[in-house]
Amino acid sequence: MLRIRPDSEKANAISLVVQVEKYVEQDGQVMVQGRTLPEGESVTVGLTTKGNRAANSKRPTLAAFRDHKVYQKDNIGCDPGGIIGFNGAFKPNGSEHWVASWPNLLAQNTEEAKGVRPNVMATLETFSAKRDNAEKKFGIVSIWQLKAIKPAANGEEVEAIAREYNDALNARGMGRGMVVIRALNNANEVVGYTVHSTKFNSEEKRNESGAEFVARMKDSGYYKAVFQSPEATRFEVIPAARLPVSDLGMTDKPEAWEGMSKAFVEGPHLVAKRCAYAMDGEQRFITKFIVHDPYGPGMDPVLLTMDGQPLSYSAAYQAELDRQAGAVDRGAEPEAQTGGDIPPGADGFETPFGADAPAGP
Repeated sequence: MLRIRPDSEKANAISLVVQVEKYVEQDGQVMVQGRTLPEGESVTVGLTTKGNRAANSKRPTLAAFRDHKVYQKDNIGCDPGGIIGFNGAFKPNGSEHWVASWPNLLAQNTEEAKGVRPNVMATLETFSAKRDNAEKKFGIVSIWQLKAIKPAANGEEVEAIAREYNDALNARGMGRGMVVIRALNNANEVVGYTVHSTKFNSEEKRNESGAEFVARMKDSGYYKAVFQSPEATRFEVIPAARLPVSDLGMTDKPEAWEGMSKAFVEGPHLVAKRCAYAMDGEQRFITKFIVHDPYGPGMDPVLLTMDGQPLSYSAAYQAELDRQAGAVDRGAEPEAQTGGDIPPGADGFETPFGADAPAGP
């Protein structure tokens, strides 16, 4: 895959998700002592004192977190047991402490911390669409359910898995479903794949049922092509939950979400990265989101596995994907190829929720 190279300073920075144990002062600066999530590493983190972020009057101080100050109309108090996400974190040479460019409140206390998911593989996309004759910005986070990857011997088993997953997600009322269906050869290489997302029924104000989703999927030429590869000996289904970013977040800070979404684009591809997130009280929208390593390489979602070790495409299928990508770059429409193909959209991922769907579930 192509890599977008950041500048050298940013390339060394990561994000830390820290559960606060206490606040300390050193040389007149308030710092946080705590443990990183999910690793559990003991760290001390302060904020940068030089550069554009340090000079930004809108950046909250760690003293404001400690003292429960109001920031942009919200109380950003964070007690011991709460969680702070630190963007742009790095260790200066010879220092025992971390320095970060910006702090983000993820949970104010131990109780709220129970709702933070600190270690998921996710993909963030942002896009614009017309609503009520005006352009509106939307964000969608795909949470890849690696522990739910299931094998299938044939199309009937694939369809049963997709139907069951879609119905389970609908029952929980959390976003919409998506499945990657991949064909594997005897060498455990991917020789075909297709991606399908649940659509929203705008007339009845509901998501597709599992049966409706599978019926539409079965009509797709891309779906049918996956089962035509002569090399395919088995199949796997990778499910994902597609969760919308809160309307408030996309209205108040669209540039922040759009900036984060760039971490998930490598050349023409969408990738997955390790992230942390929190939702609103009703578990309907993503309200807080941190990318652990925004400048590091991501993983192709089609190649994800339970144990974190990615699969690979067969040499022949990789060559075919490269050929198709080159044709699309030259303005051609994606082709239906034996063994699977890239469906319409960004690297096979449909426009979130469909063109006529509202932002929420």
